[in-house]
Amino acid sequence: MNSRHQTGQSVPQGQQDNPHRRHTSVIYVHGMGEQRRYEEVSRLVDALDKRSRLRDVQVRLEPSRNESQRTETYIRASHYCPDSHSETEARFYEVYWAPIMNQPDSAWRVLRWLFVQILRPLQTSRSPWRERQRLRRSVLADMAEHPQRLPAGVTVKDLYRLARYYYLFERLDAHRQFAAGSFQDFLEFIGKKLAGKPDKLKRYTALARRWRSKYQRQELGNSLLLLTLALALLLLAGTAVYLTLIFLQQLANWPLFQSVVDTLPEAAADRLGPNLLTAASIALSLGSFLGLSRFLRSYMGDVEAWTTYQETTEKHRYRQQILENWSLDK
Repeated sequence: MNSRHQTGQSVPQGQQDNPHRRHTSVIYVHGMGEQRRYEEVSRLVDALDKRSRLRDVQVRLEPSRNESQRTETYIRASHYCPDSHSETEARFYEVYWAPIMNQPDSAWRVLRWLFVQILRPLQTSRSPWRERQRLRRSVLADMAEHPQRLPAGVTVKDLYRLARYYYLFERLDAHRQFAAGSFQDFLEFIGKKLAGKPDKLKRYTALARRWRSKYQRQELGNSLLLLTLALALLLLAGTAVYLTLIFLQQLANWPLFQSVVDTLPEAAADRLGPNLLTAASIALSLGSFLGLSRFLRSYMGDVEAWTTYQETTEKHRYRQQILENWSLDK
């Protein structure tokens, strides 16, 4: 936090704010990695201050509104609008979840998980249409945000209506009628809802097919992206091992190095020889020294946790703890 934003760093008990005072709340959820508390939200306030010159920026306290009875810390700022001659107050709260994710993990395990994800998009695209609801709805929401790309005669209202049909398709009565939950079942379900309306049925059927096609293309793109990332990692690892092997071969020709090797036991001398295993070990150690292991554990490990929906896994427990740790009803 910059120095000009530290004026309220320590607030006496009597200077706590009234939580019911009219204001705009900004809930900031920091990203992956090992951020310090209030580091990211302070950068946000600094960036807004540079653009619109905030006033009376202070760190303040208020009683929590949930059952924990704890005190919440936030950054309060005021903004004066010269056009309307009015001043508005904003309160910036941070959802700080880095300590929860700071759990012992293995870089090799995260790397294995990353390679397994290559086939995940293809698997989800072949799953019943009733499953993976969040992924499928996200595609429909993206279509609604770009109405200029919709087919002729289709409106955003049609997308909302189609989303409503999809919601009804997930209900128990639809489960009983269409147990498989396939895309063809979804089309038949729409046909029953729009019985006697052939024009609407034709439009919604075409829109549903466009929805599925866009979803499949997106999943194929995700799979290709993950495959490219995996191949890039393999190429990088292979190049590092190859260059290390060349270096060891050159080093073995140095008389000084050879004289040192001759003084070592045979087993130790073999481990220092210019072979593939030694080169791979040195390249792996160098990668760990440069921060590759930390990147996999701290960053990709967070990605794994946020994309884990299996309730039987430990990563899912961390994810749920983050979601339940903060109440966003400020």
